[in-house]
Amino acid sequence: MTNPALRHLTPADAPLLRIATLGNINWDEERFSLSDVVERAEFAHYTHLDPERGDFGFAAEQNGRPVGAAWAIFSCPPTTLATAS
Repeated sequence: MTNPALRHLTPADAPLLRIATLGNINWDEERFSLSDVVERAEFAHYTHLDPERGDFGFAAEQNGRPVGAAWAIFSCPPTTLATAS
């Protein structure tokens, strides 16, 4: 068995992120469906990778097929820190 190859995620990886999000929210038992991930805002935002916002992630692939994903997204717009003068 060869080690998985890693690559950067792109916005085109939304289908992979939908499946990964479904696995994350159903980690202990099946409570949600793929339709829930797509239709419910509290889940869907995890599937929209926006590198311009600072989001990033990696996919692990074995024989050209995804076997894992890890990603981080900014779920709130960045705020500007004001300093008192």
